[in-house]
Amino acid sequence: MVARPLVIDGLNVITTIEVALAGGVLLLGRDACIRDMASFHGNYRLVQETERAVAILVDVVESMSPSTVMVYIDRPVSNSGRLAEIIRTTAAAKGSDLQAVTADRVDETLKASTAVVATADSAILDACDDWLNLARTAIEQRRAELDPLWLLALS
Repeated sequence: MVARPLVIDGLNVITTIEVALAGGVLLLGRDACIRDMASFHGNYRLVQETERAVAILVDVVESMSPSTVMVYIDRPVSNSGRLAEIIRTTAAAKGSDLQAVTADRVDETLKASTAVVATADSAILDACDDWLNLARTAIEQRRAELDPLWLLALS
């Protein structure tokens, strides 16, 4: 993935890393994506694991050396602005050029992107040309910090 643009479904990726850090249930789908069972509809709460999840996200993304990185957070979701600010602050502290914005219609933005799309949202995966399951990459790279990992393989 070196030197390619990357766009990230921020809530999708960060909540999965948060769940892994908290020891929650993760699902490994037949498409090789790791997903969490956290459910939120318009409401997102910053949790004890949020800052650590964001730090892991930034570190893993930087290790991949994308040409540009944009994290999209769904503006209509509560606390989206606070999460975007945590991402920007963490990235700046680590010397990363990673950007984070809140936006309306994030799914449509990601579906239309020509960049590599980081998500586990199947509707987005079906529509984009090139994708990666960044949450799985992060969990695999940081496995020692996350054990015991509660992972249920569905295949």
